[in-house]
Amino acid sequence: MSKTAIAILAAGKGSRMNGHKQLALFQGETLLSRAVRIANDSGVGDVNVVLGYRADELAAHVGMDATIVFNDNWEEGIASSIRAAVKELKAANYDAVLFTTVDQPFVDEEHFRLLNDHFKSGKHGAVSSGYGTPATMGIPAIFSKSLFDQLLQLHGDRGAKQILESANAMCIDTPAARFDIDTPSDLEQCRAEAEKTYSQNLSLTISTEIDSPAFSS
Repeated sequence: MSKTAIAILAAGKGSRMNGHKQLALFQGETLLSRAVRIANDSGVGDVNVVLGYRADELAAHVGMDATIVFNDNWEEGIASSIRAAVKELKAANYDAVLFTTVDQPFVDEEHFRLLNDHFKSGKHGAVSSGYGTPATMGIPAIFSKSLFDQLLQLHGDRGAKQILESANAMCIDTPAARFDIDTPSDLEQCRAEAEKTYSQNLSLTISTEIDSPAFSS
């Protein structure tokens, strides 16, 4: 049976957030705890969280339903976190890894399942998220173990985009991925978007209830 892991990349300092980006609050939970919850709720695979900057402090926010991978080289950039995760997962004989981050708050468990379903079709060695025209491939993305050695060769602050491109990865249009929190203003924009969406959904629910037979009799 195929064994898949989810790796949440959360080792960076988040310097543009003037503090711990991972601990910023969004809809009543930290970005880190939200990412862990969504990953677990997806049911795609075992959840791993890569920590680096102030790892001991952040570990308390991970919970018992995820494995912590420590990245001592976090200052190098995101590639070091990818390597740290892949090294652990390769040693544990995982067949695939789905990489995600804490800073795309509108990417949900359904999207993880969609990525995994397309990957399990066996037609693609990698399946990525993307948005825009033409679509830019990025994470969340799932990689076959056949690409683990290439992922281990990444260095610096460059992600795995070039591997996705060379592997002719499938790209799934993901409008939610365009919301990316790097600064306090990004966070406020996402909070405003979430509030707007909530208000729209609430109005739709009320309208539907008023139009139902219970209200029209």
